Amino acid sequence: MESKVCKQCGVEKKLTSFHLASGNKDNRNTCCSVCINSNRRLKYKGRRYDRRKHLKSKYNITIEDFDKMLISQSEKCAICDKKLTTDYNHRKNGNLAVVDHCHSVGTIRGILCNSCNTGLGYFSDNIHFLNKAIMYLKNSK
Repeated sequence: MESKVCKQCGVEKKLTSFHLASGNKDNRNTCCSVCINSNRRLKYKGRRYDRRKHLKSKYNITIEDFDKMLISQSEKCAICDKKLTTDYNHRKNGNLAVVDHCHSVGTIRGILCNSCNTGLGYFSDNIHFLNKAIMYLKNSK
């Protein structure tokens, strides 16, 4: 049985207890899966505080202002009506609530899901391009 000592907890464990990491000599992470998962939980637990700082510095709003906007939209994306979450553990499915703002003026337009906000960004918030995309989709049916 091949084993390795976790750099964080100091316990010797089977190699299968370590995530794959191609950059390392043995192709395994230096910390065991248990320690890595524990570190991630601690990191995400502190995210609400980070969110407060981010909202204040980037948009000059408080987390309470953000929550009020979200509630005023029935906790749904202003574009696609998807139910939004502020839980960072669900950010990969695209329904993380994010602030949408005008890049040229800086004013807040509303709260969107991450997917819709990214989509607007790809179109550079350009109404002409968005209308052309709509026509393209309509004509391709």
